[in-house]
Amino acid sequence: MVHQYRQARESLISRELAGQEVAWTAVQRLLDRRATTWFEVVVDQPRISDIMARAQDAQLRDQARADLVDYLAPLTGAMASAGAELVHFHLPEGLSFYRSHQPDRFGDTVIAHRPVLQQVNERLVPVAGIEAGRLAIAYRNAYPLLDSEGTLLGSVEISVPLSNILPELVSLRSGREHELVLRRDAEALDRWSEATARDDWFGADELFTEQAFGEDSRIDLGASAQAVAARLAQNSSHRQQLLTLERGAITLRAEGQRFLVLHQSVLDAGGQAIGVLLSYAPEPGLTRLARNLILNVLLAVSVLALLGLGTYRLIGAQAEKHEQRRRLQKAHEDELFRIAYYDALTGLPNRLLLTNRLQRAMEKARADEGLLAVAMLDMDAFKRVNDRFGAEIGDQLLIEASRRMRQHLPDGVLLGRVGGDEFAFVLTDLGSVDESEQIAGGLLRAFDKPLAVGEAKLQLSISASMGLSFYPQETELDGDQLLRQASRAMYRAKLTGGNHYELFDVDREVSQRERLRFVAEVAEAIAANELRLYYQPKVNLRSGEVLGMEALIRWQHPSRGLLGPGAFLPWIEHHPVEMDVGRWVLRQALLQARAWQAQGLVLTTAVNIAGDHLQHPDFVPELAALMDEFADLAPGRVSLEVVETSALEDIQRVGEVIAACRALGVDFELDDFGTGYSSLTYLKGLPVAGLKIDQSFVREMSEHPDDLAILEGVLSMAQLAAWATGDCDQPPVLDPTECLFSRPLAAGSLLPEASIADEIHHVHDQIHRLGERIVTRRRADAEADCAADFEQVERTRDRLLELLDRALEAPA
Repeated sequence: MVHQYRQARESLISRELAGQEVAWTAVQRLLDRRATTWFEVVVDQPRISDIMARAQDAQLRDQARADLVDYLAPLTGAMASAGAELVHFHLPEGLSFYRSHQPDRFGDTVIAHRPVLQQVNERLVPVAGIEAGRLAIAYRNAYPLLDSEGTLLGSVEISVPLSNILPELVSLRSGREHELVLRRDAEALDRWSEATARDDWFGADELFTEQAFGEDSRIDLGASAQAVAARLAQNSSHRQQLLTLERGAITLRAEGQRFLVLHQSVLDAGGQAIGVLLSYAPEPGLTRLARNLILNVLLAVSVLALLGLGTYRLIGAQAEKHEQRRRLQKAHEDELFRIAYYDALTGLPNRLLLTNRLQRAMEKARADEGLLAVAMLDMDAFKRVNDRFGAEIGDQLLIEASRRMRQHLPDGVLLGRVGGDEFAFVLTDLGSVDESEQIAGGLLRAFDKPLAVGEAKLQLSISASMGLSFYPQETELDGDQLLRQASRAMYRAKLTGGNHYELFDVDREVSQRERLRFVAEVAEAIAANELRLYYQPKVNLRSGEVLGMEALIRWQHPSRGLLGPGAFLPWIEHHPVEMDVGRWVLRQALLQARAWQAQGLVLTTAVNIAGDHLQHPDFVPELAALMDEFADLAPGRVSLEVVETSALEDIQRVGEVIAACRALGVDFELDDFGTGYSSLTYLKGLPVAGLKIDQSFVREMSEHPDDLAILEGVLSMAQLAAWATGDCDQPPVLDPTECLFSRPLAAGSLLPEASIADEIHHVHDQIHRLGERIVTRRRADAEADCAADFEQVERTRDRLLELLDRALEAPA
C-alpha cells in the first residue's frame, strides 16, 4: 500500500511539473512570437536601416536619432499591442540610442548589464532570455540590425517586465501563485517578490533599489503562499534543494492544508541557470492520497481481522479510482493542448497552429500546382477603444469581430488569431488573385455595420486593414515567411489610412534591397578611394583660351571597370551617401585647383552639387570650413553648379544658400537651363553668375529659327554667360563669348603647347568671321546663300576639335 501511495504521489507530481513546464514554455514562445512579429513589421525596414547606418557617423548621429524618434512616435501604441512594451535601440558598441520608455535619455552604455546584447554583437543572431537589468527583471528579445552586407548597425531590445508576464502564466496555471527567486552568488538567492528584505529568506536583502519603470516590478504573494515561503525558508533541506536550481517539487503543510511547491530552473539568454521559478498551490490530491493511505491501512487491518471479507468491493473501488485518475489525466492533457494551440479569448487557432496548417496547405498547393493566399488583418484604432471603454470591452470587441469574420468567410477557410488585435486566414484552391481580392473586399465591407459589444450591446464601429501574400512564388519560402509578407502588406495599408487591403509586392521588396546594396557599395567605394574626378575643359570659341574646367565624377569599379555618373548616382539620390559623395568631390576639386595654382595655371573649376546637399542645413557651414582649410587658394578658383529643377524646389532657400556661398567667394551657375519652368523672373531670386542652356534648345537651332530667337532673347535679357554643350551639331552663331566643351579628361594634361595654341587661335578667328557673316545674311533673309558657309564652318569646327584633342593628349 505504501508503494502504491508513492507511485500515485510521484505520478501526480510528475503531471503537475509537466504542466508547469509546458505553461512556462508557452509563455516564452508567446513573447518570442510577439517580439518577432513587431520587429519584422516595424523595425526590419529600409527606413530603420537607413537611420541606423547614418548613426554610425558621430556627426550625423543626433539627426539620425531625431529621425528615429519621429519615425517611432506614432507607433508607440502599436508597440504595446504587439507585445513590445519596452523598446530599446543600441549602437554596435552598446551605447543607448532610443528608449520607448525614456525617449530623452540616450548615450549611456548598457552592454555590461545586457548579456543578450553581448551575444547579439558576437553571434549576429536573435537572442532571448530572462535578465536582471539595472532597473528591473524582464524577458528580453534582442535582434541584430544588419545592413545588406551583414555589417552590424546596432541592435534592438524588446523587453517585457516579469510583473507583466506572470499574469499570463497565472492564466495558464489557474489557482497557483508564482514567484521568481534569483541567484545572487553561489550560496544565496534573492527574492524578487517583496519590497523589503526578509532575513528569514537566506539572509537576502532587497535586490532592486533604482527607479522602476512600467508597472511595479514587485509581485505580492497571498497570505497562504507567504506562509509556505516562510516554511521553505526555515527548512534547511528545502533551502539546499532550491539552491541546486534544478527542477523538482516539495510537499509541506501550512495553515491546515497540504501544499505542493513546484520549482524549475530559469535560464538566461546564455542557457545558464540564474534562479528558480516557484509555484505555490494547495494540492487536494496529496491530501486525498494521504487519507487513502490511512484508509487502506485500516481496510487491510479490517480485511485481516474479518478474514478477507469485502475484498471484491475494495478492488472494485480501487479500479474505479484508477479510471477516474486516468480520465482526469486525459482531460488535463487535452487542456494543455488547447492552451498551446488555441487562443483563450476567441477559441480560434493561435499563430503556432495556424502556421503548421498553413505549411501543410502550401505543400498541397505545390503538389497540385494550385494558388494559395494568406491574409493578415488588423483592427484600425483598436487602442482607442481599449483606452476609452476598458480592456473588457476591447476583449468583447475582438470576440464579436472574430464571429463576424467567420460569418463572412467561405466555409473551410482557416481563420486564426495571431496576437493582439491581429487575425490571419488562409484561402486555398483559388482560381485567380482576383478571387482572393473579392473575398478580402467583402470581409472589409462586413465591418461597415457596427458591432454589438457587451451585455449592454454597445454599438461600436471599427474598420480593419488587411495585407495579402500569395503562394507559390519564384523563390521558395515557408509559412512564417508568407505570414511576414502579409504583415508587411497590412502595415502598408495602415500607413496609407487603413480600411483597405494591400497586396505584397515582391518586386518592390527586391528593388529596395537592391538599392540598399548599391548604396552600401558606393559608401565602400568612397572609403576604398575608388572614385575618380575627370575634368572637361571649357574653351572660348573666339580666343581659343581654356577658361576653366568642370569636374565630372567617375567610379573605377573593381569588377565593372570605369563607370559614368549615370550608372550609380541615380541609385543614391536622396540618400545621405549622396552628400558624402558631394563632400568628396568638393575636397578633391579644391586639391586639384591648389595643384594647378602651384603650376601657375589660372583656372576655375566647376563642381556639380545635388539639390539635397545644397539645401542641407550643414552645407554652408561645411563649405565655410573647407574654404578656410584652402585659404591659400586664390578667389574664384572654384564655382558650384546646380540644376534648374533642383533650384526651383525651394527657390527662396536656394537663393539664400547661393548668397551665403558668394560671400565666401564661391559663385554659382544654373545648369540644364530650360528643363524647368525656364522663367527669367525667378532669376532675380537666384544670384547665379552663369547659365548652362540645355542642349535641347541649341542642338537644332540652325534649322529652327525660333530656337535661335529664344536663345538670343535669353542671352540679351539675362546678361549672363551661356554655355552650350560640346556635342552640338550646329555652327556657333551665338554671342562669341560662349564656350565649347571638349571630352572629359584626367587632370594630367590640360593646356596645349604654344604652336598648337596659335593654330587654334587662327581657326577660331575663321569661325568668328564666318559666324558674323552667317548671322548678317540670316537677318537679311538670305539664308539660302549660307549653305557653303555652313559647310566651311563645319569643317573648321571639326579641325578645331581635332587640334584641341591632340593638345590635351600631349604630355604636359
